Amino acid sequence: MWKVRKPLTTEAKSMGQKVVDEAKLKAEKLLEDVDELLDQIKGKNK
Repeated sequence: MWKVRKPLTTEAKSMGQKVVDEAKLKAEKLLEDVDELLDQIKGKNK
């Protein structure tokens, strides 16, 4: 029997949103890491 699937556009949008969400989380983590490094550098320069 045929398997019922979501329309491709819905599935593609869902996958695309997942990629965007993951990229956003990674970017936020990167910014936090950069801020932490800058704070460390500033602390050493005092």
